[in-house]
Amino acid sequence: MTTSKTIRLLRKKFLKIFGFLILIRLGLYIPVPGVDLDIFAQTQSTNSFPGLIKNFIGSSFFGIGSLGITPYINASIVIQLLTPIIPSLERLQKEEGELGRKQIKRYTRYLALGLALVQSTGIAIFLVKPIVFN
Repeated sequence: MTTSKTIRLLRKKFLKIFGFLILIRLGLYIPVPGVDLDIFAQTQSTNSFPGLIKNFIGSSFFGIGSLGITPYINASIVIQLLTPIIPSLERLQKEEGELGRKQIKRYTRYLALGLALVQSTGIAIFLVKPIVFN
């Protein structure tokens, strides 16, 4: 590959990653529809639990992108821990080469989707519902 093609490819990848980063950051500040953020500001004086959660997640606790990348990171850790335990995953990782690694990435994405659904449902039921529907 020539140098100009390499530079063009790197520039294209950089712009793609930068665009995704901006999109994700904007998603953190778009509030979830139907949630009155003033109610949460009022309840923080009486209940410190939402404030504690905001410290872990960030200032954009009720944005549509508030889960961020944590479900994927957790799924990746779980898959890495399960690989030595489950023989088929270990076989995929060691013997199958690139195809096996792609399959493990696919499993990681599916697990991340499941974890995101569980986490978002938990936030909706245990954090949002008690405060909004006191």
